[in-house]
Formats: sequence, C-alpha cells, structure tokens
Amino acid sequence: MYNTYLTGVDFNVGIYIRLSQEDKDKKYESDSESVINQKELLRSFVKNNSFNLVKEYVDDGYSGTDFERPGFQKMLEDINNKKINCVIVKDLSRLGRDHVMTGYYIETFFPENNIRFISILESYDSFKNQASNDSSTFIIACNDYYSKQNSVKIRNVLNEKRKNGKFVGSLPCFGYMRDILDKGHLVPNPETAPIVKNIFKRFVSGESFGQIAARLNSLGLHTKLGNPFRKRTIEYIISNPVYTGTLRWTHNRKSENINDTIYLENQHEPIVEKDLWIKAQKRYNKIKTINRKYLKDQADKSYWLSGLLVCGSCGCTLARSGDYLQCCGYIKSACNVSHSISIKTAEKIVLEQLKLLKQLKFLSSLQKYSRLHSTFLLQLPPKG
Repeated sequence: MYNTYLTGVDFNVGIYIRLSQEDKDKKYESDSESVINQKELLRSFVKNNSFNLVKEYVDDGYSGTDFERPGFQKMLEDINNKKINCVIVKDLSRLGRDHVMTGYYIETFFPENNIRFISILESYDSFKNQASNDSSTFIIACNDYYSKQNSVKIRNVLNEKRKNGKFVGSLPCFGYMRDILDKGHLVPNPETAPIVKNIFKRFVSGESFGQIAARLNSLGLHTKLGNPFRKRTIEYIISNPVYTGTLRWTHNRKSENINDTIYLENQHEPIVEKDLWIKAQKRYNKIKTINRKYLKDQADKSYWLSGLLVCGSCGCTLARSGDYLQCCGYIKSACNVSHSISIKTAEKIVLEQLKLLKQLKFLSSLQKYSRLHSTFLLQLPPKG
C-alpha cells in the first residue's frame, strides 16, 4: 500500500527483532538469524537512511505464530502512544509467520496508524509504490506454510526421541540434570538428588506436603526455578515416576484418557528405590481418596463468608476447612501464619461489625434528619 499521507514526515523508527527457539537450535554458517546480527543490519539501515532510531524491540525465543510476544506487544503500545511512526524488520518472517495476522498488521493496522513498514531483505516499503511490494502476500503465505510444516516436523522428531527414551523437556525435574555427554539423558544432580530422597522419606514417615515444604523453605532451599517450595510442588515430586528412572509423556496433554500416557522404565538412574516409591504412592493415593470425598462433601455447601475474609499477613483469602477458616497461603506454604479461626468465632465477629455499621448508619441518618428539621424550623415565619 502506497502511503502518500507520510510524505514529508520525519520517521521515528522502532526496529523489531525476533528469534524463535527453532532458529536458535539451527546451525548457521553466518549466524545470520542471531539477535546481534539482526540488530547490526537494522541499525546500519536506519543510519544510512538518516532515520531517527527511537527503540529496539526484541523477542528472543518466541514463535512467529504467537503475536502475544512481549516485545511485539510493547511495540504496539508505543505505536498507539505515537512514540514511533516507522517499523523496520530484517525480513517479513521476523514480524510473523501466520499469514492472516501478519497480513492484518501490514495491510490494515500499520496504515490505519500511519506507520511506515519496511522489510529489508524483500525490499518491501509501504512508503513507496514499487513492484517488490506486490510479492509480500506470496512471501507471507510461504512463511505461514513453512511454520506449519516445521512445527509438524519438530513434533515428529521430539516424539521419536521420546520413544527412544530421550528427555526432551526444557528443564529437568528437580533432582536431575542433563548428562554432559548426552543432553537427552538424565543423571542425578549431586546437590538436589539427596533433597528429593529426603522428601520421599519424610512423606512416608507421615509428614504432610505443607510440613515438608515449610521445612525446606526454612532451610533456605528453592525449586529449580528459584521459587519457594509449596504444597503443590511437593505433591508433584511425590507423584512423578521420573524419580524411579521412568520417563512419562502424553501425546495430548488435554486428553483425560489414561491410554494416551506412555511410560518408559529404566531410562536413567533412579533417585528413589522401588520400595520407598511404592510406600509413598500407597499413602499418596489414600490422601487423594480422602481429599476427593472431602471436596465432594464441600461442593454442595455454599458458605456466606466465602471469599470475604482475608489473611492479615499475606492478603490471601481464608478457606473453609471443616469447622475452621484458614489462610490459603498458609495451606500452600506461601504464608508463615495460619490465622486459623473457628467459623463460629468468625461469624460472631462479622455479625457484631454488621450491627455496628447498621447503628452508625442509623445515627448518620438521624443526624441528617436533625439538621434538616433545624433548617426547616429556622425557615418558618415567627408566630403572631
């Protein structure tokens, strides 16, 4: 589209850079797709054309079919705030690989917001009426087709690796690390594997998920992502067969069909011996049965104070647990104070406060009435 409305305008440029995870995993002789090389190319183009470079937007490790990328969203925000009026990319695939959404931004969003769009390698420039612009639709469609084909190929490769007993996750589970000689093989992490074994032993001895999490947090220990341990974290560790040397994966994560889950045993060195694992699962299944029954019993009980009372320490809501209310954060091991209070006591306090508010409202209305009555009397004509 030839943007005649941009004639005579000074261009404040935002250069957009994207590198997907698939691009990272490839081996390029010239490393032409790297973030650094994209930056150098775009900066040089801006300088040679005497544009004003305002900002650089980078999405490193994001798919071209995902338009919720943080860098891309920040660029759209700056466009709406009129901070930039020109967007430059290395090639059209850097903007996106979905032909519908990419076409929308090039053909609709940018023109409607008076944005000049330039793609260097395809010689596309929305400011100029040139033949190279006409090929953009075909190129965008090709990028979309490439993305879909590449996605299928990647899934097939990963599934084949899984079938061969290779770990293909982004991060190994807590307690394991990648083998230096084979990245698809897990080996126990000498620092965290003993912690995992201790978690299983404490659970089998009778400690709850919350108690174990609280103990680990008190020792200053953290999860693989650097977060505090929570009740759910411990539950996941206890139920994960990876610690017995078994790899588990599912064709469709949304499927509830147990047959979709595949287990491959003896794929790496176990952290937890079989006897300890069996004992842990026996207790875990018992807890799940009790919890299901409790949740079923509670599902039909609507409580008038639900969601209204919060913990004074962390701000989490107080959840009902039998005849008591307790801080949700404490239950998840995210709060150090239980704030447990009986429902009877809580209801008494709330009702007293409601009565007090009602009295205050009555007094306020009475005072208002008194003021109006006094004013009325003052406005009455004197007798006689």
